[in-house]
Amino acid sequence: MMDCEFVIRPFQKADRDALLKVAADTAFFGDPVEYFMEDRRIFLDAFYVYYTDHEPEHSWVATYEECVIGFLTGCFDTTLQREFTARVLEPKTLRGALSGKYRMGKKFFRYLLNYSMSKIRSPKNHLDLLQYPAHFHINIIKEWRGKGIGKNLIERFLDQLKAADICGVHLQTTSYNKAALYLYEKMGFQLLFSTHSYLWQNVVNEPIFELTYGMKL
Repeated sequence: MMDCEFVIRPFQKADRDALLKVAADTAFFGDPVEYFMEDRRIFLDAFYVYYTDHEPEHSWVATYEECVIGFLTGCFDTTLQREFTARVLEPKTLRGALSGKYRMGKKFFRYLLNYSMSKIRSPKNHLDLLQYPAHFHINIIKEWRGKGIGKNLIERFLDQLKAADICGVHLQTTSYNKAALYLYEKMGFQLLFSTHSYLWQNVVNEPIFELTYGMKL
């Protein structure tokens, strides 16, 4: 399988479930989201539904024999995405949690506590969204990493941004994603911010830093 050609193409509505499955299967540094929360639906509803349901035209998938093996979800205007998430998606997810829609146990509440602590204790990231308005997330299933899929997905999205005269793009990752960091830097992304993260304490046995990279187009 590893010698066969993959296909990079625009995201289609029919890809939604497959994309979300890859997102959940790779959410914990390439491993499944269940490492840090019991119910993957709360993660997907809070963090990924915006891209698949509200800005699908800026997402891309990598497929092999019509199966989604990786994806890039893109956003042209981070300010609008943040506002929509805070106004619509987060309250909707909270209502779902209060109504018993999701399974929530020790893992989830530990994650929520670490998330809140990270928001309070970590230095504020004053990213200039006028210079770097766009952003993206990228995930590839374990068996297909290191085959050039990530580079191809990012190149497609960068071409899309340039065609729309978007002036800059950023991404957020962690110091734990060492292979991804090498790719971003090789492609010309510059490190803008590095802050200590409390999100993964007692989950990962090493200090983790949240990293923000940017590229002007």
